[in-house]
Amino acid sequence: MKTVVRLLKYMFIALIIAVFVLFFFRCSIMKDPSEMKRLLPSDAMKEVYSKNGDLEAFTQLMVNETLTQDGRFYTTGLIILPETDELVITVRYNDGTLNALAEEYELGEIDPEKEYFEYYLLDSEGNKYAPDETVTHRKWLYNYRRMRFSGVDTEKYTDLAVCMRYLGETDPEKQPFGSVFAYHTDWTNSDYRLTSADKAALKE
Repeated sequence: MKTVVRLLKYMFIALIIAVFVLFFFRCSIMKDPSEMKRLLPSDAMKEVYSKNGDLEAFTQLMVNETLTQDGRFYTTGLIILPETDELVITVRYNDGTLNALAEEYELGEIDPEKEYFEYYLLDSEGNKYAPDETVTHRKWLYNYRRMRFSGVDTEKYTDLAVCMRYLGETDPEKQPFGSVFAYHTDWTNSDYRLTSADKAALKE
């Protein structure tokens, strides 16, 4: 009887440990890499920073609208720079998004290391902006794209959306494979403080 009780005790302890390991593993997967949060300085940003010793920047408190309804991708790490009319943001999507793409376009086998999308920013007046710089990263089942857009004056528009379009799409009228709001005038602005990594990059 004592042996059974001891065995059950050890099994219970092992179960608790497994739950904690799984929890921390899950948190590690979900945490965005630090390089996907950085500024991606442009020459314009460096010029302002060199002249003023600072760079005005703000972000917005992210809400549920930053995730597409179908869960195909979401945006994070938004930085808006009004002095240079630039915007930096990260798109993240998992392998489930690639599987959905393969099913929709009958692509067969998908290579998660390959780029299947083009990205652009769409403002409330229908203007499109292609990224000036894109940094890619893959972590576990997730793909990241850190992008900088220029010529974006947020004071002119009520909202901005990030869109991803399949590179093999031939119909110019077809809606993008995914789109999600990245900025809205109704959302709350919050100051963005330059990190030490941002400041070092601005001085390069």
